[in-house]
Amino acid sequence: MTLFGKILIGLILALSLVFASLSAAVYSAQFNYRKELETQKDQYATLETRLKDREEELLKQIGDIEAELAKVTDERDLQTQTATQLAQQNQLLQGELATTNTALNVQTADTEIAQAEAEDRRVEVLAGRQRTADLSEKFVASEGEIAALTDEAFSQSVTITQMAQTNGRLLDEVASLRAQLREIGIAPNSAFTGTDPAPDVSGKITAVDERGSAGTKVAISVGSDDGLREGDELEVVRMTGGGKYIGKIRLVEVGYDSAIGNLISKNPTATVKEGDDVKTRL
Repeated sequence: MTLFGKILIGLILALSLVFASLSAAVYSAQFNYRKELETQKDQYATLETRLKDREEELLKQIGDIEAELAKVTDERDLQTQTATQLAQQNQLLQGELATTNTALNVQTADTEIAQAEAEDRRVEVLAGRQRTADLSEKFVASEGEIAALTDEAFSQSVTITQMAQTNGRLLDEVASLRAQLREIGIAPNSAFTGTDPAPDVSGKITAVDERGSAGTKVAISVGSDDGLREGDELEVVRMTGGGKYIGKIRLVEVGYDSAIGNLISKNPTATVKEGDDVKTRL
């Protein structure tokens, strides 16, 4: 055998070994591929099952989330409505607070005024107490004077009683004298024709009557208790406005404390008026 043949045989042997190795590798790769494919199929089935389970779980979670979202939405709407109501209530409360503050300010002002008035009353009460104390002291001091005045009043009462008794006795005597005058034919109220002048008497004209047929008549505030008699003449004057002579009257009726007279002379420039003065002597 030649060298070329040996080389060729060696080459063929080497190629055979190479092909054998390649065949073994291909077989091994094909076997591993199938095994890996089965493994991958098993893993795929497992993953698909897990995916379905996960999908169902996710769908359930989505349903729960949607339910929770609906619940949260309802709660949000309720809270929004509550917030709106609270805002309205807040506005009402703010209005009431403003009204309350205004009323409080008014009450505070009224309280301050009341306190000032109370202080004024307290001062007045203290002043009243002081005045009461002063009056009490004066009352105590005047008790002696009151006792003295009481004694004096008692003495005057006794004197008045005695004077009343004397006056009654004098009236009885006057009545007796008038009876005696009637017995001798003399009227008790007749004018005295003697020479005794009228006493010094002053009075006022209380009424004026100009409608009588005998002329002007006047009523005066003095009478027989002042010593006047029928026929006495009195001057009429007006003391106000610098003084003015009015005229003269003659008494025609004389009562105890009043009299009536006729106007017998008159100042042409004057008119008799109620309130004018009458005098027996100017």
